[in-house]
Amino acid sequence: MAVDDPVAAGHFVRDLTQKAAWIAFTGFPGSPRDNLSPGLKALPYRKRWIYFRRTETAVRIVRVLHGHQNLHPDLFKTDET
Repeated sequence: MAVDDPVAAGHFVRDLTQKAAWIAFTGFPGSPRDNLSPGLKALPYRKRWIYFRRTETAVRIVRVLHGHQNLHPDLFKTDET
């Protein structure tokens, strides 16, 4: 996308950043995705899914993946899991 239309890519990144901030500021709980990794949450966004973890003080975006992508727990491994 960025190579074909850098302006559109910039808008997408800006919108995605705003959506991540929205998750953090609203306390949005997300849809549990414990089948992929314990404590993982998800939010659908523009044909993609934002995968995140919430702590008492922060929200950490783990990955943003296309909705048609095959998911596997290895995609969400962290030092904690």
